[in-house]
Amino acid sequence: MLFSNASTDIFIGNGALSKLSFYGKAVLLSDKTVFHLHGKQVLSYLCPSSLPLVVEPGEQSKTPAVVSTLRDAMVSAQLNRGIPFITLGGGVITDLGGYVSGTYMRGLDLTHIPTTLLGMVDAAIGSKVAINHAKAKNVFGLFYPPKQILIDPNILQTLPKQELENGEAEIIKMGLIYAPKLLKITSLQERIIESIQAKIAIVEKDPYGDALRTILNFGHTVGHAIEASCSFQIAHGRAIILGMLAEGYLSYLLKRLSYQSWQIVYSVLKPFQIDCDIKPQKIMEFISMDKKMDKNTLYMPLLRDIGDVAIHQKIEKKVLYQAVEWVSTWPAIKL
Repeated sequence: MLFSNASTDIFIGNGALSKLSFYGKAVLLSDKTVFHLHGKQVLSYLCPSSLPLVVEPGEQSKTPAVVSTLRDAMVSAQLNRGIPFITLGGGVITDLGGYVSGTYMRGLDLTHIPTTLLGMVDAAIGSKVAINHAKAKNVFGLFYPPKQILIDPNILQTLPKQELENGEAEIIKMGLIYAPKLLKITSLQERIIESIQAKIAIVEKDPYGDALRTILNFGHTVGHAIEASCSFQIAHGRAIILGMLAEGYLSYLLKRLSYQSWQIVYSVLKPFQIDCDIKPQKIMEFISMDKKMDKNTLYMPLLRDIGDVAIHQKIEKKVLYQAVEWVSTWPAIKL
């Protein structure tokens, strides 16, 4: 299946990697785990003189130091502006590679090959790329659309359960904020396609996140703070599940969301068993560094109903703290 918009072609289906059609040298960025599993196959579609760049897996590679190392390797290889740049990996590699390619010689043609469910339905879609600072997540970034995205669901067969959960968290989020039918679809490929279509629809209406696109931040204000407070040792999806619980509860506390709809949110997220030591005060300290802070005031999207979100809602810290404190007792929390 092929989706296309103004800047990107998206191929979904078995054999999507055969769409690689580069002539001459290319750059391939991956991490050690993914490169061991899929690197040889991808390189077989590329020119033998292509440059593989392999980093350690995980958020520890989404840093300015790693970016500098990658740039050094590319300059040393005398790569010019006509070199295509390919990412092969999950959300970390998609972000890291997008940032490096978008800032090298004012931009290289970029192809994403997401190898995780999270990468397929979220990180590769929407053109946002970013890296972390030690004290905050995704604080250095830009909008840089890829030329193409190649998605082969068969790649997911090598994915650990925890990585599948990361992607499931984003699919559930999309169901809660925009496309409720996602909460009922059981076919994985259909869930992937529906999630991508929903995100594309949102991004096309608001490419730079001034209005509608901000609904995609649901669960991420608290979720990103949980990640940072745990030194990124908790999986992204698990942090976002906790973030959605906290922000869904916040929506209910502030009377944006009915009790009946809050019960649905809770029931959808309750099956995830997450063991995480959440310290509310520490979470609030990281939230104070959030990009959505404006003159010491926090603005967040809040649920009004399943599939309906109120954007740019002013949040008092004391009420947010109440929601964070509530979720800190997970999985023992009750309605």
